[in-house]
Amino acid sequence: MDAFPTRTTQDLARHPSSRHGPSVFNPYRQSFPALLPLIVMRGEKADALKCELLRARIQLEKSQMEVSDLKLEVETVRNSQGLAERQLAELQRLFDEQVASVSQLATVEERKSELELENASLRTRLEQALHGPGNSSSLISRPDGSGLMRSSSLLHTTRLEQRVTALESENAELRRKQA
Repeated sequence: MDAFPTRTTQDLARHPSSRHGPSVFNPYRQSFPALLPLIVMRGEKADALKCELLRARIQLEKSQMEVSDLKLEVETVRNSQGLAERQLAELQRLFDEQVASVSQLATVEERKSELELENASLRTRLEQALHGPGNSSSLISRPDGSGLMRSSSLLHTTRLEQRVTALESENAELRRKQA
């Protein structure tokens, strides 16, 4: 794990060189005894730097995890925003349809009121025609709306038809009796 193995002063005194074996000349122990504390200090500095590097790596990994979490959260928020926009568009469409329906309903209600007024007017005219003075001269409108007819002539025609029918039946009875 460590890129630079460190040694203490005791390790250097006991082991002249781990790479080349015990027969190799160790300049740190024999020739430069005054440099030995500097080497140890450098080893301690290296250890401190390694610790700092490890802390920095851990911090970097934490930061990378936070960044990936934030990216995921941003993506989630974007998806939620898209869904909310689609829902808003659907609600707006439904609202527009409802407004159109309400305006159509208002038009239908207005037309209904007009027809009710017209119907009331026609009923009034009919009542006046049926119960008015001189019923024989009152006017009645035809159901198909093609024109007007005098009620007295209608009544007269109906009475004539009834008389003709009665006379025909009497005539038929007289012929049976004679035969």
